[in-house]
Amino acid sequence: MKKLLLYISKPILGKKRDQSYLHKLHYWVLLAENFGQSAYIETSGEIYLLRLVKKYYSNIENLIFFDVGANIGEYSKHVLDLFQDSITLYSFEPAKSTFNKLASNLSSYRNAICCNIGLGNNSQKLTLYSNNVSSGQSSLFKRDMSHWNSENSLQLEEEVNIVDALQFCQNNHISHINFLKLDIEGNELNVIKSIKPMIDDEKVDFIQFEFGVCNVDSKVFFKDFYYLLINNYDLFRIVKNGLHPITEYNEINEIFLTINYFAVSHRISAKFLLSH
Repeated sequence: MKKLLLYISKPILGKKRDQSYLHKLHYWVLLAENFGQSAYIETSGEIYLLRLVKKYYSNIENLIFFDVGANIGEYSKHVLDLFQDSITLYSFEPAKSTFNKLASNLSSYRNAICCNIGLGNNSQKLTLYSNNVSSGQSSLFKRDMSHWNSENSLQLEEEVNIVDALQFCQNNHISHINFLKLDIEGNELNVIKSIKPMIDDEKVDFIQFEFGVCNVDSKVFFKDFYYLLINNYDLFRIVKNGLHPITEYNEINEIFLTINYFAVSHRISAKFLLSH
């Protein structure tokens, strides 16, 4: 049927007169698929997803959650309020001034551990680039965002500590991560590479990672995530009211409007999806 439709429509496709309209339509279709709408966790689908995870882990204690790229702690607070004392949450933020706000915002939670470091696949000191517009845009990659606004380009520099993610787990006697959330402006893949031994041992249940505009500058493709994870996880795109499955890789997945993806370990996938 698909081939037949393509054959029939060939004479009318690709014409100059339709391009402006199709370009606008393409953008709105992407928004409808939830691309470019990850800025606000209340409407991105992330809170809805956390409730699904909470349902899956009902009556289970001593869970380990990582919020990597915690910024000032907005997401961390949602996690802590929802899961309460059933979890220990590690919140990572390498920028000093941002970390101070994070620590202050989470100071009333006894099960929150704030870490003034970033995670990666090597332990080293690196330059963190930022601007005065938003601490959420800070990145280990000197992103050129001048096409947005000259103020968005990352002109400020700060030396920060990056710790190998697997080494951090070993040093802190963490043998199992229940939920790993990655929002680190292009460095997400390096963290996943670091903990690959834990992934292969089925020691990481859920991974949420951001993909989009920052990956233009980090030169990382969705293909890299897909083939690193697919042997151990079922992959999904997070939408406002649930999860959309990604059953195969295709170049059409390379969409650089920011969105969150979700990986569910094969070990628990059937049970989790049943609860979903």
